[in-house]
This record gives sequence, C-alpha cells and structure tokens, in this order.
Amino acid sequence: MNPKLLIFDLDGTLIDSRADIANATNHVLQHYGLPALGMDTITRFIGSGVRQLMAAAFDYLQAIQPSTEEIVTLFNEFYSRHYCEYTKWYPGAKETLQRIDQQVILTLATNKPRLFTDPILKKLGGIHFFKSIVCGGDDAPKKPDPTGVLRLLKEYDVPPSEALFVGDSLIDWQTCQAAGGIDMAYADYGFLGPNPDGFIPTYSLQSLAELMDLFSF
Repeated sequence: MNPKLLIFDLDGTLIDSRADIANATNHVLQHYGLPALGMDTITRFIGSGVRQLMAAAFDYLQAIQPSTEEIVTLFNEFYSRHYCEYTKWYPGAKETLQRIDQQVILTLATNKPRLFTDPILKKLGGIHFFKSIVCGGDDAPKKPDPTGVLRLLKEYDVPPSEALFVGDSLIDWQTCQAAGGIDMAYADYGFLGPNPDGFIPTYSLQSLAELMDLFSF
C-alpha cells in the first residue's frame, strides 16, 4: 500500500548542503583563531542545529567555546550570504518530487531554521512541492521530539501507519519511533552513508528515485 503522507528531512536527504555548512562553520572557527576542519569531520556534527554543530566543532578542537549566542550570530551572518553557493539537489531528488507531487501529500520536517530552509528551497526551485514545512526554531521542539511530525499527521488526518519518513540520521529514526512508529526510508546516499548507527529502518535507499520502485506512484 502506498503511503498517504511523505515526510522528508532536508539536509542529507533531499539536498547536499555540506560544503556551505562547512564553510560557515570554518568561518566561525577561524574568527577565533582556530584551524579549519575538514568537510567530512563537520558533516558528522550536522543534524541538531547550529548550537550543537558549533559546540561539537569546538569540542573536537578541544577549544574553549565563547558565547553561544555570539557563535550562532557569526554563523548565521555568514551562512545567510552563502547558503546556496554549493548546495544542490541529490541526483534524482527533484525529478522524483516532480513525479510524485500529485500522487501523495509531500511535507518536510527539518531542524534547519526557516530563515534558511525557505530561501534554499526557493533558490533550488522546490518549495512548491511541499504542502507543509516544519522547521527548527518554529513553535515546536526540534527532532527527535515528535511534536512537529505529529502536527503534520494531525493536519492531514493520516495515522502513523499510513505515513513514511525519508531521512538520513539516527535523529530521524528516533523521531519516527516517538511519533508512533512511522516507517522510515533511510538515505544510504546521505551525509553519513549506510546507517553507521546500527538502527534498522523499514527501507534503505541508494537514491531517492528508488521510492518509485518501492511504491506504485
């Protein structure tokens, strides 16, 4: 049976935004006289928001972290000017959304702030695909808290058993479990590669286009 509601993560699932996030992270580190980190290292810290990302970067360098608010401001100021210099759709992502747009309710649940989520999707020509978008910093806690996802289920009157979450992290899987056991399709192609955390998703995707093989869209 096809799901009635698809809930997508953004970074590492639909878009490859690693380079722009890494550049903003290194801008902050170098502001404080610290060395830049490699993109693969920074990628491991992405997923829970800027505060956690920068805290992990300072911890990795065994450096004393300055004011959190100052760090977030520096990051956001830089990222707001460079949020889509290298960011791009994963191969087949936009085409898949185009093919299933009229056949299933498409929504988005990301920990990325709306300040950046909406402009990136507009720049990439994809914001119109999503009926609803839940972002970090909205009036619901960030994932893995299920509040935002539960609101999507309620908004479209879809039980957890008839929804599918497409994501690339343990945080996404924990969100699915907390939201009533929503099936998850894990993006093996995403930021962390094939499931390094050992949880068992319902499906594993080598590309987003494989959704077309799993369901009769």
